[in-house]
Amino acid sequence: MDKPFVTSSPSIDDQHKTSLEFSSRSGVILKTDDTGSVRIRQESSLDNDVEIKTTISCKLDFHDISGISIVSPTKAWIHNPQRLRLIDIETGRIIRSFKTDIILRYVNALSDTAILFLSSNEILRLNINDDQTCNFRTLLDVSEGDNERTQKKLNVFTVSPSGELYVCLTNQWACACFSGEFSSIERFSMDAKLLQKGKIRNKRNNVICNAYAIVVNSHGYICIAGEKFERDGEVCVVILDSQFRFRSFYDINTFIQEHIPSTLATDMNDNFLVVHTFKDRVRPWDDPHWRAKKRQDITFVSVIDENGQFLFHPPIEEVPMNGIVKICTLDTSGKTWMISDTGEIIISVFERLAKRVEEEE
Repeated sequence: MDKPFVTSSPSIDDQHKTSLEFSSRSGVILKTDDTGSVRIRQESSLDNDVEIKTTISCKLDFHDISGISIVSPTKAWIHNPQRLRLIDIETGRIIRSFKTDIILRYVNALSDTAILFLSSNEILRLNINDDQTCNFRTLLDVSEGDNERTQKKLNVFTVSPSGELYVCLTNQWACACFSGEFSSIERFSMDAKLLQKGKIRNKRNNVICNAYAIVVNSHGYICIAGEKFERDGEVCVVILDSQFRFRSFYDINTFIQEHIPSTLATDMNDNFLVVHTFKDRVRPWDDPHWRAKKRQDITFVSVIDENGQFLFHPPIEEVPMNGIVKICTLDTSGKTWMISDTGEIIISVFERLAKRVEEEE
């Protein structure tokens, strides 16, 4: 069942053999990189469960993958903090490859020749031209607040299914006697025109700060992971409706376990996928048997609806992989792309995620 890797390829397009360097006005530098490789494993099926099919498995030449943005059912941009690859799982090729001295954050693919990513308080757009040269431009800069007493920090952003930008910010303000901060969300057109903005609040109370993951479904509902407001670094998931009104929390912290949502995604039915790691809160001095335990973090993927109600856990533990799931997302055909903490990329079909449920009339 677990077949060996059968393809090993440094197959980057010939035009990248000569290293090229591209710079933005803000000092971001990307260099073409022809040293990458991808190993593709043959398609395999899981005979013990007809609801799951592992379609393909591949591995890049780096382990610390921090993001994936899918272009098509066969292509995806995959990056770690300083490397960026466009891979094709159908041919086993690395189509484009870059390296940089900055930290790449929140890469969002627009196509196989255009991406957005976060640099400081700017969202930059990288375009790859027909002659394989590149150009940058600043799509959005939120450095300036609404007034001189407010400072904004851009935490995270995403591109919605309708092609709009959703941005989460931390706003710090000060006046003669008071100071404070709150989280907000803003929606922009792809030409950076502000369309909507609001505060992330429940009945006028701040609910999160320092958001670090966001996803939007086709109904315009928004799922955000961030730190609980004034709760010592604990994290939770918040759902807003299309008018930025608070819908619900998804918080499953307990006295003995802390859950840490890492990445968010949507399935074919506009439900939200939450990848989270459970950590044991019990301290060694509270547990006399601690030394005898095999302490290991456990990762689950939970599927919740637009109201924050838990639906089910996809059986990711039955998919053969090295390590535990770190990142999870779906393409337009319903395939689930998972990345483990060892850098392995697994593309599987889970029937309940891939099957679209017809809405009742």
